Formats: sequence, structure tokens, C-alpha cells
Amino acid sequence: MSVHLLFAAADLSPRQVTPLQKLALMKIADSADDQTRISTPTLQRIASWAGVSENQADEIVWELAESGLLAVDRHEDEVSYRVFPDGVPSLRHR
Repeated sequence: MSVHLLFAAADLSPRQVTPLQKLALMKIADSADDQTRISTPTLQRIASWAGVSENQADEIVWELAESGLLAVDRHEDEVSYRVFPDGVPSLRHR
């Protein structure tokens, strides 16, 4: 669990992410390793946090990847995510 990454995801502005994107990213960040920023939650868990279907969660994950907030790595049946692949943003609020 990474509280730092969770807070960084929660701190993103509405100009950066939609509310559903924020919830999905917060779940992925919450499950991430502090050092590698790698996370492996299932789409079911992401969907549960965001309150959406698994199909919608998959769409949201790809939107986050397209925006550069998430990197997705698929190997056979396993999917992993790297949160903030270009570096963790500074917190706006303290």
C-alpha cells in the first residue's frame, strides 16, 4: 500500500482527471509498491472503487494511460500498472 501515491492521485485537479478517473487511479495507487510504483489490482477491484462496470473500468484505465498518468503492461493473463510513470507530481495541498 502506498499512502504517498494515493495522496498524489487524490490531489489531482478536475482539469487533470474526471472524478471516475481519480477514483480508479486512487485504487491503483493504493495497491502500488512505494519504490516501483507497480500495482496489480484486478479490473473488478478498480470497478468496485470507482462504482462502475468492469468494461467501464477498462476504458478508464486506458484513458489514464493515454493521459500519461498510468502505464499498462499486459503479459499473457496478467496486467500490471505503473502509477505516474513520468514521476510523482508534487502535492498541491498540504
